[in-house]
Amino acid sequence: MKKSTLVKKVAKKLGLQEVVVEATIDEFCEQFKEALKERENIFLPFMGSFKFIKAKEKIARNPQTNERFYLGQDLKLKYFPPVELREEFRRKRITEKEYLKIKAESNEQ
Repeated sequence: MKKSTLVKKVAKKLGLQEVVVEATIDEFCEQFKEALKERENIFLPFMGSFKFIKAKEKIARNPQTNERFYLGQDLKLKYFPPVELREEFRRKRITEKEYLKIKAESNEQ
């Protein structure tokens, strides 16, 4: 979804002017960026968590020259979706019989 689409939907749902909604979204994004720059973990119940995780030290290799070099400990930003989203997007396991039934129905159409 694009920012303009989000602004229109929120403005329509809340009955606010698009300019006000756009300014609010811009400020939210700005505060989000500032928190990330300061290496703060962010938790939004409806969106999930953004956490900084320490990456392990390791020795890497340049595949072209085969030269090895050391990569020190670093921070990686990781996203953890909320439980509700994880459950919704998780693949549902079905039996072979159910799979064949679904496949047959899709072939008929």
